[in-house]
Amino acid sequence: MPEHTLPYKVSNFTAGVNVPRLKKEISIASISQGLIEIKDFTTRIDLVFEDDLDNVSENALYTVLDSHDGTPDADQSINNLSGTTAPTVNDDIDAGYSVGSTWINQTTDREYTCVDSTAAAAVWKQTTSKLFEYSESEGETSNSTTSYVQKLRHTTAALLAGDFLIEYCAECGTPEGSQNVRTKVEVDDTTIICEWDADANGTFWNGFSGFKKITLTAGAHDIDMDFKSSSATQVNIRRARIRIREL
Repeated sequence: MPEHTLPYKVSNFTAGVNVPRLKKEISIASISQGLIEIKDFTTRIDLVFEDDLDNVSENALYTVLDSHDGTPDADQSINNLSGTTAPTVNDDIDAGYSVGSTWINQTTDREYTCVDSTAAAAVWKQTTSKLFEYSESEGETSNSTTSYVQKLRHTTAALLAGDFLIEYCAECGTPEGSQNVRTKVEVDDTTIICEWDADANGTFWNGFSGFKKITLTAGAHDIDMDFKSSSATQVNIRRARIRIREL
């Protein structure tokens, strides 16, 4: 038996479409040709029946469509699968969202789940993996001046504004006896994360490491590790590493 598809614009509904409810309403109407499925294409729905509708069935169907109330059921989660931003506190129960609702930000490929839909105070938790990036430089770099020289730069991906943890470590040394080495970790050439003094000696390498929580604005950022000598004597740095993770 051939199928019959009837397209219908969602804009024709006065309060949108609630597909599960509409299926129930059609199933109890006087329609001889059984409903197979409703395909939801956001701006229109396709009603697929087992066969062409006769006049009686068609009139019954349009009666159902004309009176359909598409407001969400109290226990029905509304999802946003085509968002372009992250959800906010205002994406709440009044906007149709409830605990368990899913939100996908297609701009950043991140998924969120609503854990509290209180009006004007909704809470959404990110369910995709949080950002973790890493850069390293194993080889030795020398500096015989009292001006900073860059050892390592890590340029992040485009970030969302938020809190991040920056971790860093390196080893310092010198072929010419004990010298003081100053190392600096800086974000965007403006925000100093740390400045570290270490006594380097030709007979051993002195390591340093640390971490700091920092709030970053949206966009990409440069994280640099620079070093210099306390005098015009050669100092070396090696095994430099920078990591950044989203909190």
